[in-house]
Amino acid sequence: MSAYDVFKKAKIDFDLNDLYWAMMYNKLSIKEVNDFAMSELLNGKEDDIFYELLCDDNLNEAIYQVKQYAEKTPQNLKLNEDLARRKWRYCKVYDVYYSEESTEEKLNKVAIIYDEFDFPKDMEQMIYYLPPKDGIYGSKHVLANICGFLDAESKWINMNMDKR
Repeated sequence: MSAYDVFKKAKIDFDLNDLYWAMMYNKLSIKEVNDFAMSELLNGKEDDIFYELLCDDNLNEAIYQVKQYAEKTPQNLKLNEDLARRKWRYCKVYDVYYSEESTEEKLNKVAIIYDEFDFPKDMEQMIYYLPPKDGIYGSKHVLANICGFLDAESKWINMNMDKR
């Protein structure tokens, strides 16, 4: 499954803003960028940026292309790093939470995501090895906190997607 397929699974729109953020933070390979461009073209988005990204074989060149596109057509692409970062984080946690893995494996993977996103404060209650603020210990409670995070983050993402 490609990195951006996780967005589909979580029912979150994946767009050029998310692609740009992921390229800037090395979350996607150039093949995944090419595949995204092909998918957009096959879905009827005939914008030149997708043809350019389809032909790129260098991630830095692809980053430059998207940045130039954003500067030329701000009505089509407003780069929003916070929104993209939170969408990626949400989708990664969503993918882990709804996986068929054991509870222990899920908690370990959420801890890795916590590290990957530089230890965000709003994820602390989802990390099994940190002391709980509410004083309630146990993996079931941590899973409930993850579920609560997903609910709150989904609402935030949807509200902020509507503002663009």
